Amino acid sequence: MRSKFVGKMRPALGLAFVILLLVFPGWAQCAEQTGERASLDAITRLKIENLERLHKDIEALRASAQPVSLDTGYKDFRAVIHAHSRLSHDSRGTPEEILEAAKRTHTQVVMMTEHPDPKADWFKEGMSGLRDGVLFIPGAETSGLLIFPAESVADKSWANAQGMADLVKETGGLAFLSHPEEQLDWDMPQLVGMEIYNTHSDYLQKPEMAQYIGGALRDAGAFMALVASVKKYPQEVFAALQGYPGAFLKRWDEINSRRRYAGIAANDSHNNVGFIAKVAEGGKVIVDDPLGERLAEVPVGSVPALGAFVQGKKVGDAILELRLDPYWVSFGYVGTHLLMKELTREQVWEALERARCYIAFDWMADSTGFVFMATEGERKAVMGEEIPLSRNLRLIAAAPLQGEIRLFRDGEMVQKQNTRRFEFGPDKPGVYRVEVWLNPADDPRPWIISNPIFVR
Repeated sequence: MRSKFVGKMRPALGLAFVILLLVFPGWAQCAEQTGERASLDAITRLKIENLERLHKDIEALRASAQPVSLDTGYKDFRAVIHAHSRLSHDSRGTPEEILEAAKRTHTQVVMMTEHPDPKADWFKEGMSGLRDGVLFIPGAETSGLLIFPAESVADKSWANAQGMADLVKETGGLAFLSHPEEQLDWDMPQLVGMEIYNTHSDYLQKPEMAQYIGGALRDAGAFMALVASVKKYPQEVFAALQGYPGAFLKRWDEINSRRRYAGIAANDSHNNVGFIAKVAEGGKVIVDDPLGERLAEVPVGSVPALGAFVQGKKVGDAILELRLDPYWVSFGYVGTHLLMKELTREQVWEALERARCYIAFDWMADSTGFVFMATEGERKAVMGEEIPLSRNLRLIAAAPLQGEIRLFRDGEMVQKQNTRRFEFGPDKPGVYRVEVWLNPADDPRPWIISNPIFVR
């Protein structure tokens, strides 16, 4: 099955797409006329002056972070869930690249999700175990699910998503709903949770971003300015896609009203958005994507600015290469933080099964240490746990940075406050969760979304 992320995002956002727009401007004009209008906010984010301002504000935010002193009894481990390597048809990523990205982004757990291939057993051949301080867990994206069986299922068969979920559960594994925007049955009882955020879904909310970029970059000078922006501010450019997954959260809240259902973030990392341009025979420049697929052959004479790039180069030399989604960028963009005692597969399983986790857009600032807990005297509960309602019960949220902390009960916001530490005395039972919002460059964005505490 072709990756949804690659099938829609890569040709739309890869800068090779922009080259095509430069070479075939009539095609771009047609696309602009038929597409829906994208969010002005998202488009504005890509302007160089806004990228520069955002970068400065992000640096200031990170510098002002302070550790949270509350003790939950657990350590905070950052995880990346939903990542592909060269075992998937739509990635060429190597184990070395993936490990390097995990270490660069302070990620301690990477849960791989390969597209199954009958020629290979992704469970046995995939990245697994502890490597240089990073715990790798093999998994797959299939049948609309992310699956992490405890043993190989290569010799097994299943009729549908429910059959796959049953099979994974029988092995002692975990299964999550993936790409919920394309699913009908969100609440299969075999699933322990769902993606409450994924990059692909966010992109779908901005269908004209690529057309906008192409329309603004019909000349070589503007194109090179974009290339410079991506190279100087790679994380900020990638984060221009960020939105608020309100529809997912609404349905997720509803499921949590009936049972505990863990919310995770999907990085959907492929390391395949971009291009490489090389000098070819016959006075041409060829443009390939990171998978080696030919995107364009451009006669040098048709784009005069190319002359300066090919001068002095021989056939086969690269004149321009750019990756929009290297692993370190997509890993660093968003993460799922697990509350665990130690870095083991068993602890990962327990944290996810019990929804003892939160998601965070760490590209803005490291959220490690965030706390959402309930206390009553000596009794306490963390995310994913239950606690009875009482007169002295307090819900406490604390973050490394001051932000707008929003408290939700049964999906409805009941309180908000701009602070580092927030306390609330609930007077009603319900499913309580929090969000923390930051405002870099006067552009409010969700930073942290917690899993709920169940006040019964």
